[in-house]
Amino acid sequence: MTKQLTSEQLAALEQYERYFHQAVDARYCSYPGLAAIDHMLRVWNDLTGRSRKVSGGCPDCIFHLVSDLGTVYFAQKAAQEAAKAAEGVTDQPKRKKAAAAKETGKTRK
Repeated sequence: MTKQLTSEQLAALEQYERYFHQAVDARYCSYPGLAAIDHMLRVWNDLTGRSRKVSGGCPDCIFHLVSDLGTVYFAQKAAQEAAKAAEGVTDQPKRKKAAAAKETGKTRK
């Protein structure tokens, strides 16, 4: 599969990370709800270009969808974080010297 999740899809799937961890790491998955299943299925079908069918009442179908999508999600997220680390970009803003001095109680005169 050469297609990748868009940044919007990655952000939207972030809310399902709990289920992805369960399926990928622990090899089980609690029920995410029908709306979540529908959303994950739409993303998967857009990603693969195929029309995967999932029955909302089939635990095996749900597990395999969540596991497959979670594998792609974590791989792409790790690649994205590695690219940010290589560029030296962090999620935390750099502290300004004035703010750092204010926290320690020291000021310049």
